Amino acid sequence: MKKSCEALTLKNLLLSTFQAYSHIFFKILSINILALVCNSIILLIFSGIWNIFFGGIKYLEKIIVNLKYSLNLILNRWDWLFLGCWLYVILIIFIVTNISSILVIKAYINKKKSSNIFKIFFIESWQYFWKYLGTLIKIHWYLFWFVFVWLLFYMFYCVFYIPFFIQFILSGEILINWSVILEISIIIFLTLFFLYRYINITITIPLLIHFNKKISENFKESINLVKKNWWRNFFLIFSFGIIFYALHCLINKTILYFFASQKEVVIFEIIINIIVELLIFSPIYICFPYILMLYLSKKSQNA
Repeated sequence: MKKSCEALTLKNLLLSTFQAYSHIFFKILSINILALVCNSIILLIFSGIWNIFFGGIKYLEKIIVNLKYSLNLILNRWDWLFLGCWLYVILIIFIVTNISSILVIKAYINKKKSSNIFKIFFIESWQYFWKYLGTLIKIHWYLFWFVFVWLLFYMFYCVFYIPFFIQFILSGEILINWSVILEISIIIFLTLFFLYRYINITITIPLLIHFNKKISENFKESINLVKKNWWRNFFLIFSFGIIFYALHCLINKTILYFFASQKEVVIFEIIINIIVELLIFSPIYICFPYILMLYLSKKSQNA
């Protein structure tokens, strides 16, 4: 990786990201494949249990198709229990996979030889599991608490304001549609507020794994590092997102174009997306925030 004391520009950030990417690609790919294997085994176990009681994989396919095409999902309590347990296990594997991938790049940055993928996935990653989970909960609360405030306000607004607004309409008086103006203003404000906070927590997880500090201390430090030059960091993150989102769409559409006759096959589309994520983008999405965190923390230490 290029030295962290270099100027923090989009060019340097991308070059450092791709340099790290070229060294850790196969190891992170191996970890992702291992996670997929674990998910598949767990799905087979769950499907086997479900086959005994409710009809198994055909029932699961029916749920997926309904969600994909009609958004019509009617489940009983046992269905919810099955899906809840399955999603809970997937969440655990997702967390362990992310921690393992970050540990790989951490070893590369520190110029240490990383352990084999099984040791990283099944042993080393669990040392960070609870801190990661706690940080994840804190991040979601940080991002979404104001949505609950907005919902409470909207309920109050619907109960007390709308009846008076309807009376004005029925009376035939000319009235500016303050309802629409207020709703649009609040939606714009919430979107900008969410974006501001999302940029603030971009490096929280890499900082946690790299320095292994307490959750509250790590969270505060990560926000402070980004806030010191928020607009520059916003430009870097936004530019990165635009570039790789366009690239992601281009690759997906190109692959699907050559299989046009199978576009309506749900499983095929899912497989294509998974393959593209695993082969190309997953290591990049791990590297970029980690490299950005190194630049920002290094600059803060030199300040």
